[in-house]
Amino acid sequence: LLLSRAEPDAQSGANRTRTDLYDLAFDTARNWVPNAMAAGIDLGFDENSDHVQAEIDAALVAEALNNLLDNALKYCPPQARVTVSVRKLPGPTVVVEDTGPGIPVAERSRVVQRFYRGDHASEGGTGLGLAIANEIALAHSGRFVIGDSAGGGARFEIHLPGV
Repeated sequence: LLLSRAEPDAQSGANRTRTDLYDLAFDTARNWVPNAMAAGIDLGFDENSDHVQAEIDAALVAEALNNLLDNALKYCPPQARVTVSVRKLPGPTVVVEDTGPGIPVAERSRVVQRFYRGDHASEGGTGLGLAIANEIALAHSGRFVIGDSAGGGARFEIHLPGV
């Protein structure tokens, strides 16, 4: 249901409000701290993040971020580091990067497809988390980018239009 609500054609804009992405990302990440501690993963928020406003459906963007954090905690080994940040340039962007196994370049276009589960997939999961994050970015006339983090793992970026 969430995936269908996130599809660009389903978006009316009625649920969009001007939101500080710093506050949204910080609050969402903070909720994952107990899970990260239980998994032995260092979850942090880059306090040098930018306070940037975007006209968004905050519940949907928080859900995209929840999916990214859930994946990071599933696929990163103990002692890994997961960092959430917000950047102003080149536009409002929420970033989750980790020091886990990463996603091979050849798989990046496939992991955003519904029900696709990569080679490192664990027992749990449906293969919808990254598809939902991608659809939420697209529903906001943004984009979802998967790359490599400086720490050797994965970097996920949700680019949103500015206000």
